[in-house]
Amino acid sequence: MSITIKFLKAWKGEVAVAPGASLAELLGALKMASSIEPASCATMIARGKKIDLTATDGASPIETLGLAHNTSVMLVLHDPQVLHMQEQERRLQRLAEVESAARLLSERAGDGSSGFEMSLTNQDGSAISMPEADRKALSLGMMLHAKGRTLLERSSQSMLAQQQQSEGGQAMEAAAAGEAGTLQEAVQLFEAAEHAMDVADRKWLELSDNMALLLLDVVWASLLLSSRQPDAALSEPAAQAAAAARLERAKGLLQRLHGPQMERLAGRSDAGQQRAVYVRLGVLQGALAYHRGELHDARSLLTRADAMRRELTLTAEDDAKVAELLAMGFRQHEARSALLACGKDVGGAAACVLQRRGAAQARVEAQREKRRRSAELKTYGLTPMGRAVDAHGLEQLVGLGYVRPLAAEALRQSENDLNEALSALGSPERQEALQLACMQRAAPPPSYEPSQESVVGLQAMGFGEAAARRALVASHGSVEQAVAALTTEGGGGGGGASGGASSSSSGAAAAAPPAVPAAFSAENVAAAVAGAAAAAEEAFDDEQMHAIGHSGLEHAVKASERAYESINLDLEAAALGYFLAIVESRLA
Repeated sequence: MSITIKFLKAWKGEVAVAPGASLAELLGALKMASSIEPASCATMIARGKKIDLTATDGASPIETLGLAHNTSVMLVLHDPQVLHMQEQERRLQRLAEVESAARLLSERAGDGSSGFEMSLTNQDGSAISMPEADRKALSLGMMLHAKGRTLLERSSQSMLAQQQQSEGGQAMEAAAAGEAGTLQEAVQLFEAAEHAMDVADRKWLELSDNMALLLLDVVWASLLLSSRQPDAALSEPAAQAAAAARLERAKGLLQRLHGPQMERLAGRSDAGQQRAVYVRLGVLQGALAYHRGELHDARSLLTRADAMRRELTLTAEDDAKVAELLAMGFRQHEARSALLACGKDVGGAAACVLQRRGAAQARVEAQREKRRRSAELKTYGLTPMGRAVDAHGLEQLVGLGYVRPLAAEALRQSENDLNEALSALGSPERQEALQLACMQRAAPPPSYEPSQESVVGLQAMGFGEAAARRALVASHGSVEQAVAALTTEGGGGGGGASGGASSSSSGAAAAAPPAVPAAFSAENVAAAVAGAAAAAEEAFDDEQMHAIGHSGLEHAVKASERAYESINLDLEAAALGYFLAIVESRLA
């Protein structure tokens, strides 16, 4: 049977389907002939009848829809914007399903957290703007990955400690005892994280190594699990094929970031840390080849990974190089990290440390300048609609030669309308009004004279008149704040206008001020917390403040990322020794 399809704006041609074919089969054949996705099809019009493809069951036979042999059909495609919205809805629905499963896994992981929302930022700390479905998918995936890494690290370190105490060819199997349950939970968390991240648009996954690291962790956990349960994990062909696909995908993502030969890592201060990821990739590729019976390939992959591991591991022979860098005034961790990043070249390592210090100082200065600019913008006040003065617009006006406070006032009054602000600054009359507003804003507030009633009230509490008056002036008449300040100062004695010590008629010592009323306690505590936060912002550097400000969820993600920031290849070394020994014995 042949049905002639006539499109409204696109491909024209014929599509042949078997008698009794369903609507879904017809749309599938149409895709093969025209590359038009079934989801792009909105309606069909045949013999004066309109068929809504989004509401019609795909299993419906085409004859029941009035589509017979040689029927001419006009196909109307969805608007691209509508398609985009539908795709977003489908992705959110998929994400909801993954999230539901993730909650169960999260509860089993034992930390009780149920929120998956987190802010996503780039390397300079600014928020990344992305569609809601992508943001939620990446947030959920990163959270699940972090939880899984916690379990994997615990199991890996435990197995390493036991393996180091074990002897013989079955060391790795013995070390895995008791860890199977934890590893199984880690694998489930990693797989859920993979499903969540796959909901996000591919372009976001190619911007960082998060997905690549997750894929490596899935296979690594499966490898460790297979050492405990030989009848599970990587023993089945299907599991081996899935592991191979994950490793191939991870390799592709890493090469897209670093270049096919890691050429984009040249000169980077974190080159050593990034290359360490390739050691684990090589270990996993070699171990998988061993499980598939490809012994020669396994030996080649494992040998290459071991050579790279040795390049990234400092031995006793490198102690002299470390000592040379320490003599230059560098710290121990700086010296070791830089040596590994620079191929153990002392001169390159020294330059690397200096470059890292300069970059860190530049980041600190940039953050400090950012805070200063933010504080400056607050001094300009809010626009009539309650918005802050636009920093970008202000810099543009200053770049044109206008005085900063005057430019800020013009933007404030014009609701950040750059053209209107320029018009005001270019008019002598309006510029004069702007200058007057700036002068009024810069003028100190008028002095405050506290009421006699407030002063007497504080005196009745046992505070001296002069101290009470000063506290009321400082608090602009707030009795509660004045009491808090006087209590902190220890009472600030001074009875009467002369400021002498307040005493009883018998000359006894001044009575101690009464306790602060309970109504003031919460306010005082809040004020103290706010003051401590302000002091902390000045006292801590930016990295410390960044850590202090993170939620527990973001702490988990950062802890996961830190595992890749330091070069520790003990686990890889243990796995390499184990698999190389087995492969060599099998090939002998």
